[in-house]
Amino acid sequence: MERRLYIFDRGSNIRFLVDSGSVVSIVPRKFIRRPLQRQALRLQAANGTPIATYGNFDLTLNLGLRRPYAWRFTVASVDMAILGADFLSHHGLLLDLKNRRLLDSHTSVFAACFIGPTAQVHSTSAIDTWTVPDGPFRADYNQLLDDVYKSEAEPGEMASIPDLPVHHRIITFGQPVFTRPRRLAGERLAAAKKEFDDLLQRGIIRPSSSQWASPIHLVPKPGGKWRVTGDYRQLNARTRPDRHPLPIIEDLLQEINGRVFSVVDLRRAFYQIPVAEEDIPKTAVTTPFGLFEFVGMPLGLRNSAQSFQRAMNHLLRNLNYVKCYQDDILVLSSNHEEHLRHLRGLFDVLQRANLHVNWDKC
Repeated sequence: MERRLYIFDRGSNIRFLVDSGSVVSIVPRKFIRRPLQRQALRLQAANGTPIATYGNFDLTLNLGLRRPYAWRFTVASVDMAILGADFLSHHGLLLDLKNRRLLDSHTSVFAACFIGPTAQVHSTSAIDTWTVPDGPFRADYNQLLDDVYKSEAEPGEMASIPDLPVHHRIITFGQPVFTRPRRLAGERLAAAKKEFDDLLQRGIIRPSSSQWASPIHLVPKPGGKWRVTGDYRQLNARTRPDRHPLPIIEDLLQEINGRVFSVVDLRRAFYQIPVAEEDIPKTAVTTPFGLFEFVGMPLGLRNSAQSFQRAMNHLLRNLNYVKCYQDDILVLSSNHEEHLRHLRGLFDVLQRANLHVNWDKC
């Protein structure tokens, strides 16, 4: 069973699942006995199952971070209270999975979390309708996806790094940082070698002779798999911040309400953003089987979210019906006829830029 991080509210003694994959923050109906404020949103679980909602309720949380956190929660038919992306983004809270803690980016104070099993329903999406209607529209959507999928030379996969006008910069100060490679054995070594062989073949990494060297880092994924990247904490500490603004999730939620919308996910999204040539050596990762540097932007770098947002803002600047949040692209329309045109317009732009859609999530 997958394990997740939880934190207690010391005021209400409610246990919250900390889940940045959930668009909205939720408390179960069983915890709220007072009258509720009117609720406009409807919800669905990550597996598409509708979730009953009952209204909004204001709570001020004491998470042991030396300041209160006021929020308007959605009251829903769920078993577990959830701190979602809206709450975390608004209050500047960062989840540190490795050290099992929640960090307040405004005060640098952190609170310990504890591990528990994943709730049966956790990640949620805020929506107005949750299915493509039966009849001609469903056939039209399927035909559109089929046409675009077949037009790709290697559907959903990256053969090379796209040549985008926006590159990820790593502006550093001080001397290069380097560490010895971490020991890997058995399953972890095999997983790391397999992933690096694939990245090397696709041109996402290349052999390196850099003075910089961050240790390899493996993050467990559902299904017993591993995500392989670098532990860039020392590099990030020497990297100047990029102040490019990120979207405010509350504004996106307000725009979604009452609209026909789709979320388009890019495969290996960050890897599709090129690293500036002069900064590529700084991404070097030391492994038991060699030193490699990233040509495509790896996970874990400071400012990577800002670079991705900047690239998408530039690429999609003429599509006023498209919004981007982190590595998700939202397409908003007034009706299904318009939505089909909007989706085709987005896919045309992505294909011209040689960006690859994750068809497994379409």
